[in-house]
Amino acid sequence: MVRWTLSRVFSDLFSLLRERAPLTVLIQFVWVLEVLFNEIEANRNHIRQASDTSDVTRDSLIAYAAAVAEIKPRFPLLGGKDSLSFSWRDAYKTSKKCTGSNFALDESAAYFNLAALYATLGARENRNSPEGIKAANGHFQMAAALLDHLKSNLVSEIMGNVTTDLMEDNLGVLTLVMKAQSQECFVDKALKDGMKPKIAANLCKQAADYYDAAVQGCQSEQTLPSDPTSG
Repeated sequence: MVRWTLSRVFSDLFSLLRERAPLTVLIQFVWVLEVLFNEIEANRNHIRQASDTSDVTRDSLIAYAAAVAEIKPRFPLLGGKDSLSFSWRDAYKTSKKCTGSNFALDESAAYFNLAALYATLGARENRNSPEGIKAANGHFQMAAALLDHLKSNLVSEIMGNVTTDLMEDNLGVLTLVMKAQSQECFVDKALKDGMKPKIAANLCKQAADYYDAAVQGCQSEQTLPSDPTSG
């Protein structure tokens, strides 16, 4: 995720604003930013060290994304500067990465990671019980919503090129897959509840339609790497 030096950020901020605002206002403004930066740093460190899909990791990702969203509008003048450096490695091939100098890339990374975590949680649920089906469905729906938000509202703000996984076409495909997984949960519930065959068939068709749309989306040259094993 984000790579930055706090002292460098504040130094650049003072250089930008010292002639544009009273000193007392500037000090208060920087103090607020320092609080936000400290929150970001604490959550970032936990996320980098986490190797599980626990509630703590999920909550840290949520807090991280919220903190980045809060601080992002406060740095409109730093876009394109070297004081902030963000990097993201392609989920399909980690040797590929993109870098940027605005918070949109790091916010997008947080949303992508959070969606991946929810997808993992959904896949791990035991769907042999009504509670498991309900939990899995909720996880898949959350993953779909995060990916759709990322596609519709965040990636367009990233300055410069992005990796394949963050391209809009790919995010659209991943969203469809998560919707299909969610729909499968409804199919499971219908079958376990003994619903009429016609109802179950309609639910199956909707799941199949989502998967079919995802397959069609994969035909785009910008959706998936043509050869994930190539250099």
